[in-house]
Amino acid sequence: MSGPPALSPLIHTLTHVIRVCDQRVMPWKNGKGSTAEILVSPPGTSLAKMDFTYRLSSAPVTEDGSFSHFPGFQRILLPIEGAGF
Repeated sequence: MSGPPALSPLIHTLTHVIRVCDQRVMPWKNGKGSTAEILVSPPGTSLAKMDFTYRLSSAPVTEDGSFSHFPGFQRILLPIEGAGF
């Protein structure tokens, strides 16, 4: 079931889903991996400028390490493969 009808146009206005072929792959701040940006809001904002409201990215985690700091942002990690963190 989809979200409330009044919310749907708002979501499409405030988000931009990036096709796989157009996803930017960028290094982690700590240099120990990389992330592919799937969605960023509002459109035109970026991780580099830290001017986004929210973003969704995918990253392989291949080794233990400390997390990069993103002051003012809440991070939610969701393993999609493997035993977890």
